[in-house]
Amino acid sequence: MNITCEECSTTFSLDETILKPSGSKVQCSKCKNIFTAYPATPTEISKESASALSDLEQSETDEQLQIPHFDDEEIKPMRKKGVSSPLLVILLLAILGGGAYGAWIFLDKPKVTIPYIIDFLKPKSQDLGNLKITPFDINSSFVDNAKNGRLFVITGQVKNSYPVTRNFIKVIGRLYTKGKKLTKTETIYSGNILSKQDLSSLELNVIKKRLTNKTVVNVEPGKVLPFMLVFDNLPGDLDEFTVEVKESSPIR
Repeated sequence: MNITCEECSTTFSLDETILKPSGSKVQCSKCKNIFTAYPATPTEISKESASALSDLEQSETDEQLQIPHFDDEEIKPMRKKGVSSPLLVILLLAILGGGAYGAWIFLDKPKVTIPYIIDFLKPKSQDLGNLKITPFDINSSFVDNAKNGRLFVITGQVKNSYPVTRNFIKVIGRLYTKGKKLTKTETIYSGNILSKQDLSSLELNVIKKRLTNKTVVNVEPGKVLPFMLVFDNLPGDLDEFTVEVKESSPIR
């Protein structure tokens, strides 16, 4: 039997035996229109027989009608649901943030070290040999020198808390006037100590040379070493001072 598309009026040749008596949904292969086709009635069959020759020529060029794989069900367009781009960005940032936080907590626990990741997340401070050497028992006094006037002397000790022996422990002292203004700085090597008599009588350049002498004094782990800092030409409004270990060297 012949059937015509209701949308584009294209005529197709269709085997009516595949149609249900109540009608079947078909799809035009040309315009994709979907409509219901019914089996031919006796009157329609007679008309089609009369025009068989002309229809034969037409059918040689007509496209084939497609029978969709659905039957009597309402055709509803399906919309593909997706996730918006802003939401994807937020989700990705949340995942990365959570992962970074978890890695930080995990790697920050004692005895858990993954060197490369640790270096990336928590850059290490450069150890000049001063992080585990602590100054303590700090004292200060004034000494009158015969040639250079009044000197300000700081004494104390340093303790080696490294697991290896250290030497050349350098200590730096600073003097501040009121308003925390830095006015004097001296650097010496620990282990060089002068007596009060030497401080009173020696030339200033001799005193400083002795205190900065780089003498090899090995300090084993847990041991202590004395130090002395001497300042001259003191400001009138001297207010405070600080002492810290600047560096040291390990014994290999």
